[in-house]
Amino acid sequence: MKKKLAVLLGAASLVYMVVPDPTDVVPIIGWLDEGAAAALLLWSMRTLGITPGALMAKLKSMPSTTTEKQLPTT
Repeated sequence: MKKKLAVLLGAASLVYMVVPDPTDVVPIIGWLDEGAAAALLLWSMRTLGITPGALMAKLKSMPSTTTEKQLPTT
């Protein structure tokens, strides 16, 4: 039950942080609600066993899908 709640709250807080809302016009109020959403997202990640450090290490170890090509010079 706790994991289902963590997934639900994590997804909702991620969507809330991505979608702009009218409170972002007023800086302090916008910061407070975005901070609460970030805290919920971090709680849900920790509940599911996902730590930000491990997530970043996994992302760094993944092979890059883009290749850097040198642009021709004229």
